[in-house]
Amino acid sequence: MLLAVYPFTIEARFVLEHARLSATNREQPVGPEDLLAALAYLGAGKGTRMNEILTGTRVQLGNVQKVLKDRQGQQRKVAAPILVYSALGRACILLAADEAERRDGPGSPIKSEHLLPGLLREEKGIIADLLTELGTSVEALRARAEAIATTGPTST
Repeated sequence: MLLAVYPFTIEARFVLEHARLSATNREQPVGPEDLLAALAYLGAGKGTRMNEILTGTRVQLGNVQKVLKDRQGQQRKVAAPILVYSALGRACILLAADEAERRDGPGSPIKSEHLLPGLLREEKGIIADLLTELGTSVEALRARAEAIATTGPTST
């Protein structure tokens, strides 16, 4: 449903699909933690804006996957979820849509770099806890993302 309502770039659709696969492996609806894992997966690719933002932080694919695996036993599994996205997952995408409109104007497509600020608006809760476990914070990651957004990626 969300993909039909909001315009997403191909890269953002890739992130959403990877998040869906991550959630399916955990037998859960797509939540903010799956979106973060998908952004970390995208950040593993050299030359991407997400790589630029996540370089130097502990938000790396292997670290995120390990924390999610450790937490998996704590979560109740759901059988064949009808809702593909959890309420928090949908809220993060709505915040990303708002971020796209604020930065790029009304009707702008949602890019992967809009998904990260959408996740980081949740200062308390699952993303804040996950980032703390990874050795960083919402504030630190937000500051890094904003610095990259204003200066642009560094050339390598």
